[in-house]
Amino acid sequence: MYITVEMLREYGACSNQLDTFENEWPTGVEVTGETCLRAVELGLDVEWAAINLLPAPHWEAYQKATDSHWEAYEKATDSHWEAYLKSKAIEFAKICEGH
Repeated sequence: MYITVEMLREYGACSNQLDTFENEWPTGVEVTGETCLRAVELGLDVEWAAINLLPAPHWEAYQKATDSHWEAYEKATDSHWEAYLKSKAIEFAKICEGH
């Protein structure tokens, strides 16, 4: 898929996203792993692009694939969050025990 500023305008992208995109890719860009990673670095909303630019069957495939990534993220986040809360509890206990 090739994305241009005109295409983004047509689909209603916001002005700051258009400006950022146009500054990086004034003539447009082919969607590749590399360009998508660069878009994330630039703060572009790749999810918005997926929602608005992918045809329905491709959107469904994207959604299915990213759901599994989200589940993995949530599992990792939950365990990190629990570890963070435990470390805070330990620090709280240390301070209380010292006073």
